[in-house]
Amino acid sequence: MTKVAQLLENWFHLVESGTSVKIKTIAKSLPAFASVPALIIVGAMMMKSATRISWSDLTEAVPFTYSFATGIAVGFILYPLSKLFTGCWQEVSIPVWVLMRFFVIRFIYLGNL
Repeated sequence: MTKVAQLLENWFHLVESGTSVKIKTIAKSLPAFASVPALIIVGAMMMKSATRISWSDLTEAVPFTYSFATGIAVGFILYPLSKLFTGCWQEVSIPVWVLMRFFVIRFIYLGNL
């Protein structure tokens, strides 16, 4: 058995043994406002990264959404399409094209865009 499998097995035994109830109790004892400073710092770090986006090249700009998962999925769809329509499709790697197809299929069958 690999180390990762052993770690996962130990984690599931830990959760089954009721320790998760203790962790949940500790997490609930923290007031809601205690997480606000951490969220502000994470938001500031994300915006610092956004300053390095080349906003003049619209094929590099990714749309913002309220959901991280949806934003990533839409980004994987729009990035290759924008490179394709601007004639720079060679800049996009094959795995990105494959992921684009998976995300298009996901939105077609599951919706929730």
